[in-house]
Amino acid sequence: MSNLSKLTVILLSILTYSCSALGYMTVNGDLTHGIFFGVSTKGEEHRIKSVHLYDINVTTVERGSNGLVDPLWRLHGDAKGLNQIQYGVIPSGFKETAQALPLQINTTYRVSASGSVSYGLRGTYSFMAGTCFHVNADSSVEEKPHC
Repeated sequence: MSNLSKLTVILLSILTYSCSALGYMTVNGDLTHGIFFGVSTKGEEHRIKSVHLYDINVTTVERGSNGLVDPLWRLHGDAKGLNQIQYGVIPSGFKETAQALPLQINTTYRVSASGSVSYGLRGTYSFMAGTCFHVNADSSVEEKPHC
């Protein structure tokens, strides 16, 4: 690889990295009172001017017989200012593209979201965030960052 090609790859990597933000998902609640998902950019909350969510997906962790994970709930849209979403409740500005299926106890799931975050004069950056959560026997949820 020539020096010019290496420089091009490095510059593209820097530009791609600098145009995205690192997002984090939180999960809390239980099956009785509702399971809630939140999106944040840890340590940056005081600098954020607005957050837009575009996609939210909840899937199984275990792959089915076809080798794919099963979608349990999928939303697509554009919502500004949401800091928490309840499983099965469609926020304003979203459309459900896969209807929410009942969650089961003693099962682990994955939730992910994508969107953009604005830092005012610092610009707007896209982000992707996700985590796993387990529904315990008592119906409470427990975050599982590594699944």
